[in-house]
Amino acid sequence: LPGGIRIIDTPGVNTDVAANRERAWSVIRSEADGCILITDLQQVVSRSTKEFLLELKSVTPHILLVMTKVDKALENASEVGGDDGWQQVEEARRRGAPLRA
Repeated sequence: LPGGIRIIDTPGVNTDVAANRERAWSVIRSEADGCILITDLQQVVSRSTKEFLLELKSVTPHILLVMTKVDKALENASEVGGDDGWQQVEEARRRGAPLRA
């Protein structure tokens, strides 16, 4: 990484354990200039992810939302012959985008 850039993992930020959550938020508030949130495609619109992103917006102006398991959504859609997998991906992207703005 270029000088001055550090990646900090903050496990516990969405936990029910108050001490772990506060420790993670303390690091985010004092150290973060941006955040990369990596989440399962199916979890993008979960309550805890929404709450985290909304709180994060007040702490840092730079948020990158990375959705994983897109390949699984596409594979599942083709196997069942139902909804187009790309529609599922686009829907998750649309739901996550306003939370980052």
